[in-house]
Amino acid sequence: MGMASKLRKANKKIKDASEPQEFCWMIPGRLSTCEHPGGRGRRHDKERLSREIAFLRSVGVTTVVSLLLEEHNLREYREAGLKCHHLPLRVDPPPQTGLVQFDFDISQMIASQLPELFSYLDRALANRREVYCMHLDGGRDTIGSIVASYFLHTGEAKNAEEAIARVEKIKGHRIAKRVGVVYEFAGVTIGNPP
Repeated sequence: MGMASKLRKANKKIKDASEPQEFCWMIPGRLSTCEHPGGRGRRHDKERLSREIAFLRSVGVTTVVSLLLEEHNLREYREAGLKCHHLPLRVDPPPQTGLVQFDFDISQMIASQLPELFSYLDRALANRREVYCMHLDGGRDTIGSIVASYFLHTGEAKNAEEAIARVEKIKGHRIAKRVGVVYEFAGVTIGNPP
């Protein structure tokens, strides 16, 4: 295949691609995050999924890390040539409890699950050949709080405030709804941040 043909093929892939909502590079060229490709719930769209997978591939993503409870889109990622890892993370209270859950309860629940995820990310990011995209359903604030906690875990941030500020600068918006996760992970009693 000649160079002109390769360029036309590459340009078509990019033209057929669309950026997933909330896509951003948390660690440039290594770890990105986004909303669930294809949308979530009833808004899930197979055509959109296909375009968003094409985008991920066009920016060099080789592995998708799904934090969804269910194994949604894993087959589609593999069929598109992406590796995928399913590391389910409960981010809402179990529906059968029938209890009203306060934010600090949810933050504690999420923070308690992070060491396993971070152990995976440590091993994964040590492999310099792979480029990752991690996603949740929606996850605008939750995924940001998870990455802020990861910055604390790796020592890239000295405290919860620094980690939160770094993620908010990268994402271009506040992650106020789930900052409790970062404080909880940092060992700060929620409701009494320093």
